[in-house]
Amino acid sequence: YADLNPSVSPSGKKIAVASFEGTGGWDGAIEDKKTDIYVMNVEEPYDRRLVVKDGGWPTWGSDDVIFFHRKDDKKFPQNITEGNYWGVYRADISSAGVMPVRVTPVNIDAFTPAAINSTTVAVATIRKKSESSDTRVQAQYRHIEIFYSTGGREPTQITQKTRPMGDHFNPFVIGHGQRIGYHCCTSDPLD
Repeated sequence: YADLNPSVSPSGKKIAVASFEGTGGWDGAIEDKKTDIYVMNVEEPYDRRLVVKDGGWPTWGSDDVIFFHRKDDKKFPQNITEGNYWGVYRADISSAGVMPVRVTPVNIDAFTPAAINSTTVAVATIRKKSESSDTRVQAQYRHIEIFYSTGGREPTQITQKTRPMGDHFNPFVIGHGQRIGYHCCTSDPLD
């Protein structure tokens, strides 16, 4: 198998991976790799099973809940918006027939989720697309935000308050969700 982004469940008994299984392998795509999410036991019997079609970057919210990202396209017409955005989804994999639910709004790009718990996830977002020739505004930088899948809460903005004019990547959870880490970089234009 060609598996990417392994993630261990909170109990330590299962692993979720983004996989090219059944697709003939990686086709060289950099942005949308067209992977599916498989879950397996850590020990034999491995019992590997497909849980989500067209998903990547799995992260566990609980032993039954996975968050992941995917690019909206013709396969998911209910999420199509002008611009073909990336979104973060939540899937309860405790039973067959998983129906993922989008956690992030349809009009922003959201990717590389890091689950805090079964209803809360930190993600990298871009709220407004830009061209490389643009002088970017805050909404065009990549930021870290926390989204809630229940209760209709507004997202919690993290890096917009600490470094609004910089790009931030790949959030990760520290101390059982008490802290969020992330990568950042200088992204000012070169003169």
